[in-house]
Amino acid sequence: MNPSLPRAQPETARCVVSVIVTALNHEATICRSLEGSLAAVADMGGEVIVADGGSTDRTVELAARYPVRVVGVADPLEATRGASLQLAFQHSRGEYLLLLDGDRGLSPGFLPRALAFFALHPEAAAVAGRMVRHPAAAPLGHTPMPARPIQLAPMQIRRLPSGGLYRRRAIAEVGYLADRNLHSHEDAELAARLRVHGWKLWRIGADAATELAPRPTQPPMARWRRGAFAAPGELLRIALGQRRLKRAWQDLPELRSAAATLGWFALLAGMPWWPMTPVTLTVFATVVVAAPLVVLAWRHRSVPDGLSAWLACCLATAGMARGLMRHRRPPGRPVAGRILYQPPPALAPQSRHYA
Repeated sequence: MNPSLPRAQPETARCVVSVIVTALNHEATICRSLEGSLAAVADMGGEVIVADGGSTDRTVELAARYPVRVVGVADPLEATRGASLQLAFQHSRGEYLLLLDGDRGLSPGFLPRALAFFALHPEAAAVAGRMVRHPAAAPLGHTPMPARPIQLAPMQIRRLPSGGLYRRRAIAEVGYLADRNLHSHEDAELAARLRVHGWKLWRIGADAATELAPRPTQPPMARWRRGAFAAPGELLRIALGQRRLKRAWQDLPELRSAAATLGWFALLAGMPWWPMTPVTLTVFATVVVAAPLVVLAWRHRSVPDGLSAWLACCLATAGMARGLMRHRRPPGRPVAGRILYQPPPALAPQSRHYA
């Protein structure tokens, strides 16, 4: 380890903030992400934990150069995003928890402002900020969205899709940080639990994190293999029969998209029994089949992108059924994990400056 780096804090020291960095093949950005996180917690007392989701590149090797703990789920078959987050939470000590992806850098000054907001709002369970997009984030061929007005005043929000700072006491009250069964959308599930218990979520007018690289667009079949399309169904199964069902429907456009796709398939399946002449039925069926493809191609300004989006809609519908039927493990049960790297014990107090 580089001797100029700040040492890890002793276990007995007060830990104000635990930064949990989720990583999966982030070798290109993990160093910058960890450096920004270590710099942010150096002045207030904190720790950084890397939740590795089974990286096959040099992510873990690079993370081990820093005074951070790296953990991974013991069983690769259970290595969902929710399980990785919950495992990192089990290893954390902070009074507050900041969730950050390994391809994002924590913005300087966000933690002090968020902690000051928590001090004034005891009802707040989480505080988020603005996400600064990478300049090359917009895919080629897409029309850039018009710039939104910069938010200055704090506002209540329904979920924190880009991470944020959470109050540990609120997490303890609702049982656990992330549902170990979820492949994604763990933020929506956590937000629903917090809101049911009366906690509030806020976004303040401050930059929270910056994208360090444009996120690659994964092909639909790659997302299917890693279980991403099953997450809406997994979340719907959790919400069935609870007060969270309406919130899940409102928070997840994927559920509404899957319902619309199911309606489209039902419409096609029922056409042979419609009282139409063969010619009229053929014309109508052609219009129904082509309509979603034309609409998606127009929205994406590209026929191949439109076809890819339609394939994603179909896979999302099948994935929702897959998620509904998937076996669930008790979410409150501890996640079995491995410590992939443990920094040496601190021999001196943590430096107040990161080099």
